Amino acid sequence: MEPKTKLQKQVVRLSSKLPALSDNQTAWAIKKCFEMEGFHRAKKIWCTECGEVFEAKESDLSYSLLGANCPCCGKHLKVQGSRKRVYSPQSMYFTLITTIGGFQVLRHFVAHKSCRVGQPAKFEIHEAVQNWISPKGIETIMARLTNCSYGAYDQWCWSTSMEIRSDYYMKDKYHIWAKDIKTISLLPKLKYAGIDENYYGITPDILFRMLLRYPFVETLIKQGDKELLEYMEDNITQVGKYWPSIKIARRHGFKINKRTDLRMYFDYLEMSDAIGRDVRSPKYLCPKNLKKAHDEVMKLKQKLDEKIDFEKKMKQALKDEAVYQKQKGKFFGIAFTDGTIQVRVLESVLEFLEEGTTMHHCVYTNKYYLKPESLILSARIGDKRIETVEVNLKTLNVIQSRGVCNKNTEYHDRIIGLVKKNINLIRRKLTA
Repeated sequence: MEPKTKLQKQVVRLSSKLPALSDNQTAWAIKKCFEMEGFHRAKKIWCTECGEVFEAKESDLSYSLLGANCPCCGKHLKVQGSRKRVYSPQSMYFTLITTIGGFQVLRHFVAHKSCRVGQPAKFEIHEAVQNWISPKGIETIMARLTNCSYGAYDQWCWSTSMEIRSDYYMKDKYHIWAKDIKTISLLPKLKYAGIDENYYGITPDILFRMLLRYPFVETLIKQGDKELLEYMEDNITQVGKYWPSIKIARRHGFKINKRTDLRMYFDYLEMSDAIGRDVRSPKYLCPKNLKKAHDEVMKLKQKLDEKIDFEKKMKQALKDEAVYQKQKGKFFGIAFTDGTIQVRVLESVLEFLEEGTTMHHCVYTNKYYLKPESLILSARIGDKRIETVEVNLKTLNVIQSRGVCNKNTEYHDRIIGLVKKNINLIRRKLTA
């Protein structure tokens, strides 16, 4: 896509200045990515490097264990039995890590090898992805387009150009951890972090981003906190937000080692923060029983969410009130009873909200108060809601009568009979 931000335009400009692979880098990549192989059959060995076929003078077992030296090119081959005359091993990724213009850049290449009897091996190397990481840890991705293919997301279209890409839908496609990585240069901050060759189990560009954005990541590396580092790979912002809380908890002797418990602990912190607890207080940061504390906070958060949701619905109810009053105002005041059950028309949108919340059905959610052909009544015994009744104003038929969670009650038939008996009260209002 076209670069839009100042940062993206800077990356595109610098990307065009990146040098091509040198001969030494190409030779290193070929050596690292592909084994030197030979195929043995009928007392002859085909060298896939130079393409020549030479006499096999040793036993099959000797070749399979020790390999063979090609007398034509002098290379040592790993030998296996095969009748192949054309051979292309799997394409391999390799990465060069360098710096340019103050950015840390990871350049990901795909190497391809093709072999044929009588011809020397041919190699093709194409650049697929570039990860550009600013000194502030902001990452920009340059990459080629890919062809759509079932089961493969990296069928690169080499005829397309390197452009700005988004990793929103496919992260693994652009965050590559190649088997072979060559570091040419690092930003000073990364150089002094003491990164090992295993990158602490984290995809390199993500680790660099973590280190540049959050200084405390260097502390985690030096402390050998592998679990939190690995968790942070997928939750960079979350760990960054609650790092002060984690430091306080650790000073008070609280530490979590299992990754599953880390997930639970950060959920606990987020919910505690949401309900207004002080997430810098050891009282809340160091629960004796994490699961119990997590479940307690979850219940409080659910109650808070319900309250917020109810308040939002009340605001919406006030907006819809005028429409409901205009449509159904003439039916207000209709009420009747059989001595035990009282039935009356709901007279405000707020009453719909209360009815739907108490009865756990959709009379409010589906906005029955805005349906011009529906009249909603509430059947109660004393102050207890029993069922909610819908009458069609065109046919004056009872469409439905629902109790809690849309279930029928023992009074169901009695309520419908009572409404039908008093349907003339509604008919008069319609003709008035």
